[in-house]
Amino acid sequence: MASENYRRLEQQVSELGNHHRKYLYFISNTVDNLVDRLERKGVSDQVHLWKPTMYMASEFDIVRWVSEDKKEQLKFLGCYYALQFLHMNLQSLSVLTLELTSRVPKLDAYRNFMMGQGEKFQQLTGIYMEKLLDLFMPSKQRPEFVICGCGTRADHDDIDIGIVDDGSDKRKEFNHAINQLTLEMLKRACPLHLYLSEHVGSESYSASIPEYERLFETGIHDFIIINEMLGASPIFGSQKLFKEFQRSVTHRYYYHRDGDNRYHEGFLRGILGEIRSLMLQRMKQDRINPKDDALRMIKAVIAVGKTVFRIPSVNPWEVLSVLANRDSDRSDIYRRIGNALTFMEIFRHLYQLFSAQEEEICFDVEGTKDHLQTVAKAMGYRDIGFVKAADHLLIHYYEYVDLAKSSAEVILKDVILQLKAIASFTTLLDKERILSSGDDTSENLAVEFINTGEFFKGTRFWNDVLESLDADDQVVIDRWVHDLWSLDPKAKTETITRYANWGIYSPYTFMSLLVILSKYQKRNGDQVAVFQEINRAFLGEFEHTQGLTASIARIFNHYPMLVNQYLITLDENDVQRFEKLLSQELWDEELNEVRQNLLHLCGLHYRYSRYFRRFFQRVVTKYPQYIPVLHDTDQLQQIAQGIMGNIGSLQTNNERMEKLGEYFDLEFFRLGMQTLDGYAVHAINADFIEFSDNY
Repeated sequence: MASENYRRLEQQVSELGNHHRKYLYFISNTVDNLVDRLERKGVSDQVHLWKPTMYMASEFDIVRWVSEDKKEQLKFLGCYYALQFLHMNLQSLSVLTLELTSRVPKLDAYRNFMMGQGEKFQQLTGIYMEKLLDLFMPSKQRPEFVICGCGTRADHDDIDIGIVDDGSDKRKEFNHAINQLTLEMLKRACPLHLYLSEHVGSESYSASIPEYERLFETGIHDFIIINEMLGASPIFGSQKLFKEFQRSVTHRYYYHRDGDNRYHEGFLRGILGEIRSLMLQRMKQDRINPKDDALRMIKAVIAVGKTVFRIPSVNPWEVLSVLANRDSDRSDIYRRIGNALTFMEIFRHLYQLFSAQEEEICFDVEGTKDHLQTVAKAMGYRDIGFVKAADHLLIHYYEYVDLAKSSAEVILKDVILQLKAIASFTTLLDKERILSSGDDTSENLAVEFINTGEFFKGTRFWNDVLESLDADDQVVIDRWVHDLWSLDPKAKTETITRYANWGIYSPYTFMSLLVILSKYQKRNGDQVAVFQEINRAFLGEFEHTQGLTASIARIFNHYPMLVNQYLITLDENDVQRFEKLLSQELWDEELNEVRQNLLHLCGLHYRYSRYFRRFFQRVVTKYPQYIPVLHDTDQLQQIAQGIMGNIGSLQTNNERMEKLGEYFDLEFFRLGMQTLDGYAVHAINADFIEFSDNY
């Protein structure tokens, strides 16, 4: 009978991805022995092996009870887990199909599916982990602890967890038991990812509340860790300890109307920087990645709303529902974000279920089209004429990515206002306060600024601060420079070093600050060499920092004009120094190509005559979007032809003359680059004559 049931299960599972064969392998090797033990003990009717069960915890206990030794207990528990895991996936797909064939709206059916999958999977894995831990360490010997889920509940590729303990002397043995648990989960179930505890605790797997407090008292650190903590929910263990963890650690990151909001501000600065980067990220032509294309951005936006409106729920759909009620003016935005979340989550989950547990879906890989077709049909899409269901699915995929980005943009603008209202820098950089202080030297703005800023070191969103420093009236920047230069030489050097070190953690912000300082310096007749000193300190820190080349390349990819403005301010020696710091190859091929383009831009700033650089600067000043393609003379020629082709549609002679000038500058620059690259002289001559005649 077991063989017949197994063959039926194997046939059903054959429709799922190959990674499910791992579970079939465990079952085929163990289930006959398990059935035999259950029958001998007379409890075979009390354990559901071939269909889903509502009595999982008690059935795990029966399976353990019929085993003869620890080795057999592990095998039987793993076999039972594998059976229930496969039943869970198959049953959920059947329920989804049923809902989609009824009159339930698609998005509602998708949301119900994902929420149900999350709850069932966490229940199954939670009970299994609890039973395994009982084997490895009896409850009386353990410290007080709680194991929390920190990621998406329905993720099957790995399970993000954090473990909080009481810090007692039982921790060493407890960590040994957790190590055994992780090995068993890796072997027979889904691997555990202990990202949270690994970055906080003094031990490998768990951390105490005082350890969290000591780490976060000194600053914001990694906002991703904070986001994982905010999303933590107890799987099993001490509810009391979990509530204490929330009260002592995570609640500080929520907005407090009349309290200390430094931690909330720091979290916002970190996560708004992440949202901005994800919004600017371009989708690749040959692949999609639901996590990077939309889900990370969506969940970051939800985390912002959760902390601003103090919402304890960790379920993203529940958070959005509360936000729509409390922030009714933006209810439509939250609805759109919820729709994008629902679509992207079920798309990612089903693709991993039917194909492979990879984040990227590459169109040129064999089998991808078939897998997308399977996912599309599971989501209720159908072929229409010559248009496949998968084509309809992908059209909606790109539409939901655009929906997520446009919704995030609205939220980003609104949250910036919230940030300005609570920012630690708002009072510090207040113009009225600075003007009223007159010649009072009791407070040094440059020192106070870095004292405040170091708490937020590593966060990436500083637009509000940069706006104050770059104001046309120069009140803030003038006082900042004055106070920095009024320090004695030793204190000034120490303060500049602190700024440079801060800049290593926030290179986009620091590069923006340097550009502001260079503009200030030019406006004030180069009286104070503040830019040069701070920049050289930054380059000195750069020389001893690994990984910054990749960060600079990303900045150039998203903000080419900023990097060009920075390079304009450097003298020849500093450009060469900066260029040398970018010489390290990057493992990411696309990012390495961006780095090569940046190296080409550096060369343009010092290798050629001032006469030739004038054409280059006129081109990029008018068309900063061309900066990343200055190395590609074929593309520059296409752009120039486009400018020339558009001249006839302009209304006035002045407009036409201006465009003709841009055409001439771009073509002269292009031919100059080709000449320097060794193009044939007769070809250069022919092109020069042609574009000159056109002009």
